Amino acid sequence: MNRACERHLVYFNTHPFLASPILGTTLRLEEERSLQTPEIMDAAEFKAMIMAPYAAMGDAFFWSGMRPLTAAIALFFAIIGQWWAPLLFLLLFNIPHLFCRVAGLYGGYVLGLDVNTRIQRLRLPDLAIRCKEGTVILLGGLSAFLVVQCLHGEGLWCGWGMATIPVIVILGWLGRIGVSNLMILLCLAAVVLLFSR
Repeated sequence: MNRACERHLVYFNTHPFLASPILGTTLRLEEERSLQTPEIMDAAEFKAMIMAPYAAMGDAFFWSGMRPLTAAIALFFAIIGQWWAPLLFLLLFNIPHLFCRVAGLYGGYVLGLDVNTRIQRLRLPDLAIRCKEGTVILLGGLSAFLVVQCLHGEGLWCGWGMATIPVIVILGWLGRIGVSNLMILLCLAAVVLLFSR
């Protein structure tokens, strides 16, 4: 028992939400080792081999994809005055990741090394890209909504909001040709300060 514990007192670093399938599989491998069944792979070797890819997938999906998408959804409801928008964000983000933790631990234990095939079928990097695209669409719609609200509040015709389209196209072009985002923001801030006088 002590030797089994010592084997797992080594460096282990992966995404916290995708650590549970690794831990479930590790538990299964250690159990098979204790029953002296023929080992397919050592548990420590499995953890060392799989922790970096899981960290990359988890960061891309949960941090870069899902969190901004759920924040954009909650932000839309916050702007229209719903007090429960922060609770919506917590629910939309926490329920899926808590499910991944519980199902991952169970699936890792039941499936063993086959859990990797199951995780690959989820295509988390592709889902992360879809989440990012959804976030951009939501934020674009939210920006248009805010422009219309501001113009309406000032008593101006909403069609003036179309004047922002060339600015957006120019900013997108500057970003594509490699102009620094910081430089673009500083120039925008200077223009806003210049015209707000």
